[in-house]
Amino acid sequence: TEEKTVAASSDEAQEAIERYNISRLPAVVLKGELDAVAKLNPAGFERVDDALVSREVPAPFIDAESGLLEGRVTATVLSAALCTKCQNVSLVVDQLKQGGVFVGDVVRVDVSSPEGQALVAKYSLKRVPTVIFSEDAKWYPQIVQPFASVGSVEADGVYVWREVSAPYLDVLTGKVRGLLDVVYLNDSSCKTCYDVLTHRGILQGSFGASLEKESFIDVSSAEGKRLIADFSVTKVPTVLVRGDVDAYPGLVAAWTEVGRVVNGTFVFDNVGLLGQPYRDVVNGTIVTPTGQQ
Repeated sequence: TEEKTVAASSDEAQEAIERYNISRLPAVVLKGELDAVAKLNPAGFERVDDALVSREVPAPFIDAESGLLEGRVTATVLSAALCTKCQNVSLVVDQLKQGGVFVGDVVRVDVSSPEGQALVAKYSLKRVPTVIFSEDAKWYPQIVQPFASVGSVEADGVYVWREVSAPYLDVLTGKVRGLLDVVYLNDSSCKTCYDVLTHRGILQGSFGASLEKESFIDVSSAEGKRLIADFSVTKVPTVLVRGDVDAYPGLVAAWTEVGRVVNGTFVFDNVGLLGQPYRDVVNGTIVTPTGQQ
């Protein structure tokens, strides 16, 4: 029946803040037939004396006691200009903004600069690019919860993202980790066989792999025959992965179920797992997995 807005500095607001123990602004105070309202169980409200008072005020908010703005996050993006293949961690900041995090300032620093080197030393950073969030990040569950496994909270309250996925610059060695070379071993004579580029989608989409070099080899070529012999390939199409595979722990773990590692080359064997036709190299027949036409 009545709705009004009052400034926090007004006598009426100050009286309400004290009476209802309000710590975050803006806040909502509901009065009237509260028993009827309470039956609706409004989320985030608490019964205090003759009113229902909002408690779960998300950041950003004003601290009612100090009058200061809480939840204004500064994001420091530490990157490496020499690593053109590295992740664009600015996208993480953009996603957090879209998810409700109030990012007031984005500071961009290159690791080679004096400021960048100071950050590396201060927080013992090992991987770049990364993002450092100011102490106000503590008000946002979407930052706090993931950091339990991917980052750390420092003594000064800032949140440092540490488990940066490859490719990244190893600060200690100065080398870029996570660059892969992929050989797609195809059989052009098999028109019904699955598309060998299926592996590209899996490597990039499921594991975030960075493919620095891609080669397409047909089994009928001299190089194709050599690869079949050298790596005991029995089913095609398939894929051979080389390079810094160890930078992708998830890929290494998954490979134990789908293939072999021969002299540092990851050879995909379990092509039947894809559920699509393939050629058996040993007897030359085309195999259609069960359930496929």
